Amino acid sequence: MNNTVHNIACVFALGWSALAAVAQTGHVDPPGWWGDLEEGKVEVLVSHPDLGVPRDVDTDNDGVTLLHWRPSTLPGHVWIELDVSGVQEATEVALNVLPELGRWTSFPFQVVPAMPSN
Repeated sequence: MNNTVHNIACVFALGWSALAAVAQTGHVDPPGWWGDLEEGKVEVLVSHPDLGVPRDVDTDNDGVTLLHWRPSTLPGHVWIELDVSGVQEATEVALNVLPELGRWTSFPFQVVPAMPSN
């Protein structure tokens, strides 16, 4: 009987920690963009349960211009408008968001200078 209770407790604990890990993962949609598509302009949605109502947004790449950002009506989400037309080589750009409470959180965003030709 003790082994059964122990096994159930372990399964429950593993399942709970897996759900907690998924809940703490941020998401950027779309996950990447091309510098020559739509003149390099893109609006992305960054989501993370700990963002609350973000206080600030920044990026770390000289080829990427932050045009505008605004909190979503849904807490934990922020819309970020970017111009990625200045990117010269494929790179991962950090989208940095300052949450309502806490420290800056970085979200990766892939940028490629041009769409592949067929």
